[in-house]
Amino acid sequence: MAGDDLITVGRVLGAHGVKGWVRIRSFTDPEEQLFEYAPLYLMQRGKKSAFEVEARKSLTKGWSVKLKGLDDRNAAELLKGVDITMPSAVLPELAEDEFYWRDLIGMTVVTKGVLLGEVSNMLETGANDVLVVKSTEGSVDEQERLIPFLLERFVLGVDRASNTIEVDWDPEW
Repeated sequence: MAGDDLITVGRVLGAHGVKGWVRIRSFTDPEEQLFEYAPLYLMQRGKKSAFEVEARKSLTKGWSVKLKGLDDRNAAELLKGVDITMPSAVLPELAEDEFYWRDLIGMTVVTKGVLLGEVSNMLETGANDVLVVKSTEGSVDEQERLIPFLLERFVLGVDRASNTIEVDWDPEW
């Protein structure tokens, strides 16, 4: 697994209690999906370590998790800020009109043949996801745009082969 294409699916926020439990934040949707990936891989100083989840408790924000072999607060505190990663190969296949954010980031965004820029990030608003489009060389201007990722409304098509997203968006916005 050394050459795996790793994705970040969560982060350790810190210790929780004195018996080695850690607080984590899941980046999966739904959040519980994180626990479907076993073991959890923690990325520390460029090295991936596998941990089995012994127990978990839902918190108001995030989760409290007991990792096998982690039995005291001092060891748990050392994991603060560590990313939880998984090989991308474990992700489920998506329908043709579904996309992982990681696949959209870096795509070129065009409208009516005009280059708007490149997707630099994605935002979750609750109502819908939003493309953060930053200008690139050859863009119509040097403006950052926030474009709702609403298929058929603003996003006319996503072409994985050409790494392009066609949008219905006025370049003046």
